[in-house]
Amino acid sequence: MRKALLSRCVFIRILRITAVCLPAVLFFLVAVSSATADDTGFNDWDSIEEYTNFSDMQALEMKDGKPPMPSFQIPTHGENDLPGYKLLGVVLNNPGDMLNSTANFIESADGTMWQMGGLWQVFVQTLAPTDFGGAALWMGQNYGNVYPTHHPGNGAAPEQYAEATAYSYLDPAWNNEVSRVGLGGALEAGDIVEVRVRAGLFYKGKFNVNEEHDNDWVKDFDIVKIADGVLPEPQDIAISEVRCEGETGDFKFNVTRLTGAEHFQGALVRFTNVQLVDPVSEWQPNATVTITDGNGYYFPLKLGLNGFDPSGAPTGKFDVTGIFDQETSDRWDPLIGDPKTGYRLWTTRPEWVEVPEPGALALLAVGLTGLLAYAWRKRRR
Repeated sequence: MRKALLSRCVFIRILRITAVCLPAVLFFLVAVSSATADDTGFNDWDSIEEYTNFSDMQALEMKDGKPPMPSFQIPTHGENDLPGYKLLGVVLNNPGDMLNSTANFIESADGTMWQMGGLWQVFVQTLAPTDFGGAALWMGQNYGNVYPTHHPGNGAAPEQYAEATAYSYLDPAWNNEVSRVGLGGALEAGDIVEVRVRAGLFYKGKFNVNEEHDNDWVKDFDIVKIADGVLPEPQDIAISEVRCEGETGDFKFNVTRLTGAEHFQGALVRFTNVQLVDPVSEWQPNATVTITDGNGYYFPLKLGLNGFDPSGAPTGKFDVTGIFDQETSDRWDPLIGDPKTGYRLWTTRPEWVEVPEPGALALLAVGLTGLLAYAWRKRRR
């Protein structure tokens, strides 16, 4: 009887201890599990001895008659095959010149597909003489509204929208991200940077450094400023090198990327002696206008967010520098599009639009007139 009573007391004590300790034990297990789950992003950057070429990152291939698709595979490392690679290049634009990063959290719901809120982007161009091109570094705030990756579409259940919203950044978290990748506002065009990348996606014709539409830090990319620098000299190209004749001519595409529009993806280039096709009233921030070389070739020109207005629109011949970009408009696939279309020149600074000085033109005309007169006199002697 005494032994049975003792056993009963011991059992009751064990139950009491379990009742007190179990929540703490469970909390510890959850914390350890969460720490383990969150601690799976690649961080051993010193172990990566070589930078990835931008041309390799943007490489394409065609198989079985299908549209061109990316051939680049993100390298993995260690026993857990953690993705990670490094890029070295020069920043081509200030973060605020392309996209509006102002925080605007929009919860996933019926009708919110593609309402991305704040957006952030810079382009980085290679520095290696054996490489070519560059890449966009992009982030968005409301990843939960990316369809069909997260957003379930219209008419979904509330729990589906809640699950999608979990991938988006609330405004304070988004502001922290913008500050992090923008180096607290110090990042600017011309900076030499190392980009440490854990993720990336092929989107509308090009492979982007991004977070794969996920706010988990294991998808973050990091920017390390190496030095102040200067923008590279833009490469002079003709519209006829990248597009066929006519306002709706096909873009010149070569899957090897050694020629045609693909070769200049993500690089700073310049079109010379072109003119505006559209009315000057359309010369507005974030607008897309058309330019021509006057010989039957046309090209889309996208304007940056700052400093563009009709009063500054060129009315004659001009030179324009910009970042050679691609964003296909074909929506047969909402994320990929048709990789042979959608090329454009994105000029982010008003000073990149250079109109020859009237005085210089007049001087050139006088000089040519003088040369012709001299040649005529020589001929008559």
